[in-house]
Amino acid sequence: SKQVRCAASDPGSGSDDATDRDGLRVQEAPCGGDGTILVTVSLLLAPVGLPGGKRRRASYLFQKQLETILYGGSTSSGAVHRAIQRLNMDATVRQMDRKSAAAAGLTSAQYDELMGVYQTMAR
Repeated sequence: SKQVRCAASDPGSGSDDATDRDGLRVQEAPCGGDGTILVTVSLLLAPVGLPGGKRRRASYLFQKQLETILYGGSTSSGAVHRAIQRLNMDATVRQMDRKSAAAAGLTSAQYDELMGVYQTMAR
């Protein structure tokens, strides 16, 4: 089994308070000793529950990149997705398309930036 150590860091991002207006944050963290960079995306999500609720921040990784780091190779085999299903953690997965991005409070420009990050795995 491959062991991977990742260190999260976000220098200069400012407050991590969910009341800020930075709807999309991209963090890059060194992962392992081979120069691999893990990309973490943090979204400021719309309130849930009672009226007057506060927006909240949630962080995500791209399954495709996580699978590459854990299992190697450049194509996805779906191993991470199957593990998530086996562990009944489907609620932790966010399918991101333009409609769901808008529902999460992202602007069209932020969605385009997110897709650019996904395609290049860098900001």
